[in-house]
Amino acid sequence: MPPTGASSRTLSFRRALAAEWTKLITVRSTLWTALCGLVVSLGLGVGLSMAMTASYSSMSSADKASFDPTSHALSGLNLSTLAFAVLGVMAITSEYSTGMIRTSLAAMPRRVHLLGAKALVLAAVVLVIGEIISFGSFFTSQAVFSAEDIETTLGAPGVLRAVASSGALMALIALLGLAVGTLVRHVAGAITIMLGVLFVAPVITMFVPGTAGESIGKFLPTGLTEAVVSVVPAERYLTPGTGFLIYCLYALALLVSAAYRLRKTDA
Repeated sequence: MPPTGASSRTLSFRRALAAEWTKLITVRSTLWTALCGLVVSLGLGVGLSMAMTASYSSMSSADKASFDPTSHALSGLNLSTLAFAVLGVMAITSEYSTGMIRTSLAAMPRRVHLLGAKALVLAAVVLVIGEIISFGSFFTSQAVFSAEDIETTLGAPGVLRAVASSGALMALIALLGLAVGTLVRHVAGAITIMLGVLFVAPVITMFVPGTAGESIGKFLPTGLTEAVVSVVPAERYLTPGTGFLIYCLYALALLVSAAYRLRKTDA
């Protein structure tokens, strides 16, 4: 007897998950994105750590007291987020550019389920990659800091939370890219928007007079990332928990908007 009702919907969603898994892991862009994120994060993190180690002895007492070895170790993540934002964009816009989206929708007529399957698979894959990058960046940088005996460990207060949350941010930025790609449906347009949000907007806030620019910057993705990766409290950032929560709300709001557009408009 063929499945009906809830069991049919569950089976269809499982098939959608399997299809999206196959799509994501069989394309070369996923591997290249992971390698790019790893190289950028490790390279920049180690480079900045070496520069900090070389200048540490000449720093003032106040600067030494505010030094955050965890935040510095994860400093390369702001650039590597771009790679995962692009991966999220490509997960949907590549289907629009090739016309494959019509085949996907024919196989999975429930459009919200299709987007949900894409989001779950993308988040799971990028979360694993992001955690590898995060912990790899942390350990390599701490090895550099050990030359000046300024390293920290995962057992120190707030460190494990910061490193683990940094990996989760990679998954969230990929979901933001997926949502923007679904809304825009154009590769170049969606990537341009993500570039603007991640790198141009923070620069613009620097020219806003008074404290308004700093206040706005706290709520941009780069400011939220700095809040999450910080262990030493800083007034210019939100608290780590608040920053991570706002990031999650951004991703949720955009995904809901993307699901509405996907459902209400033609492919």
